[in-house]
Amino acid sequence: QLYHRLTQVIRLCLDADFEPASSLKGLNALIARAAALPSVDLVLTQLIEKQREVSEIFIKYIGEIKSRSQPTDSSLESVLSSGSAFPHRFE
Repeated sequence: QLYHRLTQVIRLCLDADFEPASSLKGLNALIARAAALPSVDLVLTQLIEKQREVSEIFIKYIGEIKSRSQPTDSSLESVLSSGSAFPHRFE
């Protein structure tokens, strides 16, 4: 549900990459509210945590896929749009 809510807000509100540092305060508040968290920074932290949890479960049951690289950029857009977090980009 977390990814679904955030995806819907980003699809409705953005036509480019989301950069929390340069985004309007209202948009950051809307994203935080969609995630039921007090700040965009906590949204990013929560997404990274969920991504790690899902990855661990996947590796446990399916095995590690060596051809996939892990994202090194920790921006919210990177986490949301990376292949390991979402199957598609927000377009």
